[in-house]
Amino acid sequence: MMKRVVVAMLLLAGLGPLGSLVNAASLPMPPVFSRDALVEVTLESFPLGVITRQAAFSHHGKAHRNVTLPNGMEWWVYDVGGVVTTNSYVSPTGRKQAVAETAADHEARSYTLVFDQRGVVIDVLYNETGRHDGLTALALQHRKGAARREDPSHTDPGR
Repeated sequence: MMKRVVVAMLLLAGLGPLGSLVNAASLPMPPVFSRDALVEVTLESFPLGVITRQAAFSHHGKAHRNVTLPNGMEWWVYDVGGVVTTNSYVSPTGRKQAVAETAADHEARSYTLVFDQRGVVIDVLYNETGRHDGLTALALQHRKGAARREDPSHTDPGR
C-alpha cells in the first residue's frame, strides 16, 4: 500500500509542470503590441486576470524594462515604435557585430503589463513619450461594461 502512495505522489510531482502547459494552451491569446494597432482596441481586447507571466513572455517576448514596486508588484514595459537604427559594435575579441536598436522618438509608445502577486496580468497601462495619458485596459474595459474573464484556477482560495 505504501508503494502505491509513493508511486502516486511521484506521478503527481512529475506531471505537475505538464498540467500548467495544458492550462497555458487553453488561455486566450492577447493582442499584439504594434505601432499600427489602435490603442483603445488593444487595451479593450486584452484578457485581464487570465494571462500568466509565462504566457505573456511566450507571446510578447522579453520586456524592454522590468519595474518592481515597493509593494512587490512587478511591471513589464514593452516599447513599440520609434526609429530603428543599425549600429555596429566591436567586441573585445575584435569581432564586429551589427545590432538593430530602437531609439525612442515622438512616435514611440509603451505598454506596461501589471502583474499581481499570483503572477497574472491584472492591468495594461498605455503611455506615449512623456507623461502618462491615463489609458488603462482596466478602465477601458470597465467603461465599456466588459466583464472581466477570471480563470477560477488563478483565484485566491484564502479570500
